[in-house]
Amino acid sequence: MKLKFKGESLISKKQRWIDKIKENREIFIIVGMVIILNIIVYLREVLYIPHYLLGAPPTFINWREALIASILIASVGIITIVIIRHFVNERKKAIKELARERNLLHALMNNISDSIYFKDKENRFVMVNKAKAEHSGVAPKNMIGKTDFDFLPKELARKSFADDNYVMKSGKPLIDKIEKIIHLNKTEHWVSVSKVPWYDEEGKIMGTIGITRDITERQKILEKLKESEKKYRNLFDNMPGAYYRADREGNILLINPHGAKLLGYNSPQEIIGKNIAKDLYYIPEDRKVFLEELKKRKGNIKDYEVTLKRRDDTPVTVSTSSHYYYDKEGNIAGVE
Repeated sequence: MKLKFKGESLISKKQRWIDKIKENREIFIIVGMVIILNIIVYLREVLYIPHYLLGAPPTFINWREALIASILIASVGIITIVIIRHFVNERKKAIKELARERNLLHALMNNISDSIYFKDKENRFVMVNKAKAEHSGVAPKNMIGKTDFDFLPKELARKSFADDNYVMKSGKPLIDKIEKIIHLNKTEHWVSVSKVPWYDEEGKIMGTIGITRDITERQKILEKLKESEKKYRNLFDNMPGAYYRADREGNILLINPHGAKLLGYNSPQEIIGKNIAKDLYYIPEDRKVFLEELKKRKGNIKDYEVTLKRRDDTPVTVSTSSHYYYDKEGNIAGVE
């Protein structure tokens, strides 16, 4: 159990009063002056003490008039102080809020890996974050007042200027534009660039705000995928025999050139979309028999003979190996 002495309580109360007086000292000064003024008038008029003995100037009003006048003066003074203090407090709050927002902005800009920058109407850098400066090989302060021509090859700088001017003139944002950047130090980056108009307090465009994200690694992966797809396409187009893919309804989604040629067509595009049972089986009912057999063999069948129909309606017998293929949820999507 914590004991609290009465002396400590009195000291605490006294300190609180001292703090209140300090906080409202202007009001206490006005009230004190009013009290002193009324005391001087009262002593002079009621007790007939000469004003020069009180160290006060001569006065021609009685103590009642002095009391009313002093109350009015004090009221006006106190109200004025309250109003001024209100505006001062509001200003302090606004300054504090602006400082908080500025700190948040700086924290965001200096801790994000994306390049963030603000440009004026002449496309000069007004503010840049740490990442933007590092990508340009300089300190942030050394970019202020300069343009892209100081950090990029001329052709890239011209494109950047054109994008900035488009955003300012049209008022429309530019989102996720993919560019290859070659810096003056010969380093290369793939970037995603987004730019939006920068408005002033009156809603007028005063420049642009840009965010540039380095997507070099992503672009390398995409290039590898494209290269892999190209190799797959070459393999697919030149593989011997017929390869096809059909959906659950039996519509052809994909077929290689050899398969199209086997069936008497000039190109795969002439077959894609056709129904395999109706258009490509010599006896359409045989497709149903084939699918039942595929189901019995748990979705995988090898060296199964079927008779197909050429473009000129002549039959051709082939040996097929087929299996189900599945969608992302693991459901049967069709046969290939």
